[in-house]
Amino acid sequence: MERRYFSQIAAFLLIVKPGNWDFRGKIETEKILTNCYFCEVMNGIIKYFLLFFSVLLICISLPAQNKKIKPKGVKQKAPKIRFKKYKGKALLKTGLKMEGQFKYKNPKNGVPYFLVKESKYPGKKKIDITMFDQITLAGAERGVVDRKDSTMFKWLDGFDDLYRQVRRGDIEVYDNSRVIAEKYKFIPGYVMVGHRKDYATEIVSELSDLQQLMKDRPYFLESAKATGKYESRDLRVIIYLIDLFNDSNPMKNLKWQPVEVVQESGGIMEGFGYIQPVDLRNEFTKSSDAYLHFYDGKQFQLLTQDEVKWIYQGGNKYVPGFYSMTDKHAFGIPWEYEGKQYLVSKKLSNTKSYFFVSRYTSGEDLVILEEFHGSFKRAGNEPLLKAKYLMQEKDKKKK
Repeated sequence: MERRYFSQIAAFLLIVKPGNWDFRGKIETEKILTNCYFCEVMNGIIKYFLLFFSVLLICISLPAQNKKIKPKGVKQKAPKIRFKKYKGKALLKTGLKMEGQFKYKNPKNGVPYFLVKESKYPGKKKIDITMFDQITLAGAERGVVDRKDSTMFKWLDGFDDLYRQVRRGDIEVYDNSRVIAEKYKFIPGYVMVGHRKDYATEIVSELSDLQQLMKDRPYFLESAKATGKYESRDLRVIIYLIDLFNDSNPMKNLKWQPVEVVQESGGIMEGFGYIQPVDLRNEFTKSSDAYLHFYDGKQFQLLTQDEVKWIYQGGNKYVPGFYSMTDKHAFGIPWEYEGKQYLVSKKLSNTKSYFFVSRYTSGEDLVILEEFHGSFKRAGNEPLLKAKYLMQEKDKKKK
């Protein structure tokens, strides 16, 4: 019996209800039975063989369900990368040093190796990668490794492989790519490893895997949680945070403005600070806290509304406020207009930046919150109020 008839029977079973087998006059049922060549037989015996057909349908479907289905696009054939020759130097595990031209080879069967043509000796040598302690070759993958003109590979004992160094510094980063300047679509089975002396060596698949590597400086993982990136698997985000951790002069790139913080305890902190824009819709950050990222010249700190009374930055005074609609705290500039109290804050507008640094320079990212019974709500005439506020700020700068 062809499978298409079983689908017709299945449709029939969905229409006919148990205990009511008088289906004469039912248009939908008759349409189905008309297309079935054994419909006359079924008219008399359907109530007796209903169970039989149900069991039969289940038996037919089970083999198909038990088969391992390979979704399209999940398993990809490893791309063929044509590796080039590079000048370089190498140190073997035996202590022997080599200098000359190196070309990586990855046979289908067997151990990958380098084809080496030494500068001082004739001929070529085939040396398995397991023999190398480290090797440095001319050239670098732009935008991936931190070296501009060379690439270093190092044997990692814990992983029994030759890994490419992606980042130097307090935290070193390695991956299992052999690429220097070759074109490629992707690296099959890509692995990235983070190493920090006296701390840990970890496979880094998502940002939270940096926990052990950064445990003595908690700000960095706290900032990841504050910006909603703690579980990010984006390699660009992971590398950005590692670079920030390794940076001896972070303000050169961050460009945070000088800030004075008056704490709830009465203390005063001076340094550089960045007020994180508020995510009023809870789209990217789930915490209800308002955040001030603070740097005192030596260490970073993450401060919330519970610790901060006032913030002075750029000639403005910022105070904490509470937006009750989505349970969000925010730092903003208190503003009075026509007898009403408002809080002028910056809303999240640039999700491509780790800290959500706004691209706007003319106030497009400002949000006006109106005081309402001890907390704040969105002002009903916000566009007009924003225009009035920006006009006042412009007039202040002229004076």
